[in-house]
Amino acid sequence: MVNQAADPLKDLKDIQLPIEPGLWPLAPGWWLLMLAAIVSIALVVYFYLKRKNSLKTHAYKEWQGYVDLPARDQLIKTRGLIRRIAQQQFSISVGDNSQQKWQQFLLDQQLDSIFEQQQNLWSKQSVNAEYVADCYQKTGQWIRRLK
Repeated sequence: MVNQAADPLKDLKDIQLPIEPGLWPLAPGWWLLMLAAIVSIALVVYFYLKRKNSLKTHAYKEWQGYVDLPARDQLIKTRGLIRRIAQQQFSISVGDNSQQKWQQFLLDQQLDSIFEQQQNLWSKQSVNAEYVADCYQKTGQWIRRLK
C-alpha cells in the first residue's frame, strides 16, 4: 500500500490532443460570404450590360423611326444620332473645334463615307436619294455592331 500512496499519477493515461481543424468543410459563414460576393458581382454585371444595351436599343428604335422621313431630314437626323452615340458611348466631343477628332472617329468606325456630301445637306441642292439610303443602312449596321 505504500507504493500506491507514493505514486498517485501512475495509473493516469497520457493527454490526447484533439485533431486540428482543417479548412474543409467550410463554416456556414464562409458559404454565405461567397454567395453574397457572387450575387453582388452578377448584379453589377447585369446592370452594366442592361445600361449599355439600353443605349443600343434606344438608338436602334430611334433610327428605325427615320425610315419615312424625307431624304434631307433623314440624313440630318441620322447624323445627329451618330453624334449623340459618339458623345454618350465613346466620349467623343463633337464641338466646332473638334472636327479632326470627329473625322477620325468616323474613319475608325468605318462611317467616313456617310457624310461625304455634307455641303449639299445645308445648301438648296437636292440630296441624292441613293446616297441617303446607303447612309441610313450603314448607320443601322453600325448601331447593331455597337457593344
